[in-house]
Amino acid sequence: MPNFHLAVHCIKHLITARHKRGYGIHSPFLFDLITKGLSQKNRDFILQNVEKLYENLKKNCAAINVTDLGAGSHKMKNDNRKICEIAKYSVMPKKYRLLITKVFKHLKIDTALELGTSLGVTTAYMAKSVENTVTSIEGDPNLFKLATENLKKLNIKNVKLINAEFTSALEKINQKFDAILIDGNHTYEATMQYFEKLTSNNCHDKTILIFDDIYWSKGMTLAWKEIKKSSKTTLTLDFCKLGIVFLNPGLSKQNFVIRY
Repeated sequence: MPNFHLAVHCIKHLITARHKRGYGIHSPFLFDLITKGLSQKNRDFILQNVEKLYENLKKNCAAINVTDLGAGSHKMKNDNRKICEIAKYSVMPKKYRLLITKVFKHLKIDTALELGTSLGVTTAYMAKSVENTVTSIEGDPNLFKLATENLKKLNIKNVKLINAEFTSALEKINQKFDAILIDGNHTYEATMQYFEKLTSNNCHDKTILIFDDIYWSKGMTLAWKEIKKSSKTTLTLDFCKLGIVFLNPGLSKQNFVIRY
C-alpha cells in the first residue's frame, strides 16, 4: 500500500532542503560536518563484505516467524516473513548506512546504542565506524539469532547484542553513549518514551540521537516535531528519512533540512 504521508513529506523535503555542500549554512559546526564529513565520497565508506552479505540476504527466500513489537510494516503484513523481504523492506538503505558511518567517523563516536538490530546490516556499519563498541537491542528472537550469525560471519566482535523488548532492556542499561540510533517501534508513544528515557539516563551533552523514518506516519512526524521543540535539544538535522538530534548546549537551537 502506498504511503502517501511519506510521499508528501519527501516532496516537501526536496523543495525546502539546503544544498548538501553547505551553501547558506552559517553554523561553523554544521558547515564543517557537511563539507568535511558528509561530502566525502561514498565509495570510501562502503564495506564490501557487509554488502556482499546483504546481497545474499536479499536472495534468501527462507521464511521465519517475526513477532513485530512495534507499529508493523507498510509492506509486510504477515508474521511469517521471508528473509529476502526483511532485507528489502526493513534494512536501512545503503545511502543512509553510509550517512551514519560518515557522521560517526567525523565526530569520532566512541560508543553507540542501536534500538532495532534487524538482520545486523546497519549494526555492522556502526561497529566498523565507532572507536569502541556498539550495543544493539533486538526484541524478536529469530531476528536476534540471524543477526548474531551474520555478525559472526563478518567477524565483527565489538558488538554486544541483547535480545529483549526495548523498554525492559533500557531499564538495565546505565551506560551513557556517544550516539544512539532509534530504529524500532515507529509509533508516537514509543518514540517519545524512548526520547525521554534515553536523554534522562543514557546521554551526555555531546550525545547525538538518530531517529529513523521520521515521516513514516503521522505519529512519527508529530514525534519528530515535538523532539525538535524540546528544551533538551539544540541543533537538529532533517534528512527526510533520518532525523539527527544534538543535545550539545554549545550549539544554537536550529533545525536544518539537508539534501543528501
